[in-house]
Amino acid sequence: MPKPPASARYADTRASGKQKGKWGGASNCLMVVIDGEELWLSPIFPITLFMPYGTFGLEFRKPLAVVRAEARREWTGMNVRLRLTDMDNPVVVDLRVSDPAKFISAFQV
Repeated sequence: MPKPPASARYADTRASGKQKGKWGGASNCLMVVIDGEELWLSPIFPITLFMPYGTFGLEFRKPLAVVRAEARREWTGMNVRLRLTDMDNPVVVDLRVSDPAKFISAFQV
């Protein structure tokens, strides 16, 4: 199982997420890392046992400059919406992370 680097400003290995427009998502098996000037999203065990890599569109390693993050209050609590703007068709990913405030503040550093 991949591990976040020790230098990460934010790391969560039990996050959940879904890309808008794609079916399915990852529930408590998504690694979210902010390290240096990059955001990493990657599914981890156990979802990797039965779903091919790339199925849910939750595999990214992008510079923070092309990612916009906003906190959103929903019925499940505080969540985060990411907008990746470096593509012709911008991608929107909704995340549930363990500490949304710390995640958002990691973008500001």
